[in-house]
Amino acid sequence: MRHAGGKARVLKAILGEGAGDIHLYASFENFAHGKRVATEMGRNPEMAAWHAAKEAEPSSTATGPAV
Repeated sequence: MRHAGGKARVLKAILGEGAGDIHLYASFENFAHGKRVATEMGRNPEMAAWHAAKEAEPSSTATGPAV
């Protein structure tokens, strides 16, 4: 996401509901900027490889996005 121009942070929840979960937080200048970043991410071969690996070994679930 950062390579595509967005801001991102990955954190692991250590307390409360969802403790142990890994969270991805992203921020964009506006919705148009977020759309451009998402489009660029969709064209990235590294991101495509990550999605393929995730689908091949679905040991976790992805939820969201929450806006």
